[in-house]
Amino acid sequence: MFQLHGQELILSNLNNSINEGRFHHAYLLSGASHTGKNTLALQIAQALNCTSSEVPCMQCNQCQRIQKYEHPDVHYITTGGDEGPLHEIGIDAIRELSSLAYLKPFEGIRRVFIIKPAEKLNDHSSNALLKVLEEPPGDVVFILISSSAADLMPTIVSRCQLFQFKKMDRAAVFSILTTNYGIDAENAEIFSRLCDGCIGWAIEASQDSSIYASLHQLLEKIVDTIEGGIESRFHYCEEFGRIYQRDRLSAETHLRLWLSWLRDVMLIQKGVEEYVINIDWKETLSKHAKSLPNDEIVRWIRQIQSTSNLVQRNINPRLALEAVLISSPLTTQHSMQ
Repeated sequence: MFQLHGQELILSNLNNSINEGRFHHAYLLSGASHTGKNTLALQIAQALNCTSSEVPCMQCNQCQRIQKYEHPDVHYITTGGDEGPLHEIGIDAIRELSSLAYLKPFEGIRRVFIIKPAEKLNDHSSNALLKVLEEPPGDVVFILISSSAADLMPTIVSRCQLFQFKKMDRAAVFSILTTNYGIDAENAEIFSRLCDGCIGWAIEASQDSSIYASLHQLLEKIVDTIEGGIESRFHYCEEFGRIYQRDRLSAETHLRLWLSWLRDVMLIQKGVEEYVINIDWKETLSKHAKSLPNDEIVRWIRQIQSTSNLVQRNINPRLALEAVLISSPLTTQHSMQ
């Protein structure tokens, strides 16, 4: 059986497909990171090739090999390599997909192609994929994974069964962490707030202390930048630029953390602390709430949101972030005491 937290409607649709003996030739799994898209893509591939009566069984040889990324009929199309922030899924990758798609499965029941992230398809590769989707082979299923269906060519979206993944509410995440994974209430409260409804992140963080430690270090840098002077802000921007060149997703995570921090400061200023995300930083957040003017925080948030949009459009992130931080309010030693 399919195993996924918080996506009951999607699982109901898939189970109905199994009961009726039909699968769509292409699926589009769309939604935020850590909501279960990658997990479900593997489970669909397992269900398509499972040899048991109840699929996916997770135990047969086919299911096990897919889980270990060792199955010859399950193919993964991704950006790969180390081509900087502009890397894409190019035409060559889709041409190879097309040549394999019309071959009979080597070992399993169906060939499965998992394309991630599908929004990285460029115009040429999108058009090439569209041709395959318009006349799909009978024993092939395509699974596209994307953070937003709006970023894909509309004609590709129209030829897929769209599954829109939703975030979970904090109480549901808390319940799963404590009940299913045995996490103590204090840590479950922290992770359920930090995950922003993305249960996968909460589960991973509860099992791997390095994830939370890395997040803590990033927040420390944000605090140091807010409380420091212009020189420290320039230093942060330099580091941010280097991070962007290595991994744009990591740079976008930095900006999201900035927004979550400033949001928490505003919530404390408004007296609604029960909605604070970074609950274990409450003392520092309260200091910032006292020392930073509310109208300046609102302006700061809007500028960071604009910077995030610029980053996604490949505008120089260091210059964009410098423009935000230099014009943002400085705390003083007196106000921080």
